[in-house]
Amino acid sequence: PHFVDVGRADAGAHGRRAIAEGFELAYRRARRAYGRARSDDDAVIFHEWRKAVKRLRYQVQLLGDAASSLLGAMEPLLDRLGRELGDLHDVAFLAEAVVETGAARALAAERERWLTHLESRAQTLRVQTRALGATLFADRPSAVGRRVSTSWKRWRTSKD
Repeated sequence: PHFVDVGRADAGAHGRRAIAEGFELAYRRARRAYGRARSDDDAVIFHEWRKAVKRLRYQVQLLGDAASSLLGAMEPLLDRLGRELGDLHDVAFLAEAVVETGAARALAAERERWLTHLESRAQTLRVQTRALGATLFADRPSAVGRRVSTSWKRWRTSKD
């Protein structure tokens, strides 16, 4: 995984600029994944969003005190979102297992009860994760990148 994801960020960037650009890129990717999940219930799309959220969460952890005032509020929301997206992934996996296991005609009624229950749980989790996504990804990536840069500069200045 890319912990400090400078992917398409300026390869010549370093220091505060590299940190801000890497974080902005991870935020942008997670925000785009949220945008796809906002209008599509496909489990694969939610799983991709989960992976992007995890990468962003790693960056929040790495920045730690350097951006605590900025990212402190984001951290528990990312934790909760990651857990709920993980739960959604588990529900999708379990639903697949129920379909495969319950293929026999004798188990059809039981399979349908389980699938109805699992779909209800999945729908609840999709609503919850989308609401968290709306909160976490309301800001434009460039604005978040500027705030990370400012926080990093303030933190570095306090260490000198």
